[in-house]
Amino acid sequence: MYKKSWLTSLRSWITIVVSFLLSGVLFIGLFINSPNARELMKVSHSPDGQYEIHVYRTNGGAATSHGVKAKIYGPLWFEKTVYSNYPQYEATVKWENDYTVIISQRQINLEQGETYGGY
Repeated sequence: MYKKSWLTSLRSWITIVVSFLLSGVLFIGLFINSPNARELMKVSHSPDGQYEIHVYRTNGGAATSHGVKAKIYGPLWFEKTVYSNYPQYEATVKWENDYTVIISQRQINLEQGETYGGY
């Protein structure tokens, strides 16, 4: 007859816990990195070249409309959404000065950390 030792039980539980944790990390990574499809519309640089804004058109699929997101990318994996609006199909970008940008008639002061939207 097979006798189960405490070491075998411990090893089994560790395997189960590690498997669930790794699966959770994988699914969270998938959901965070691609909540909806996005297409790069334009890239705009501030007059002094300190800021670079990437403007994307988002599309959640057949049952949703298009939206617009503008992001600033920094060192390493830093990413900040400075403009987000839904529904919207096109966006205009105009720099007022070195740190103030107007995206689709919304003024955003990047030096003060301002953002617009929230979707």
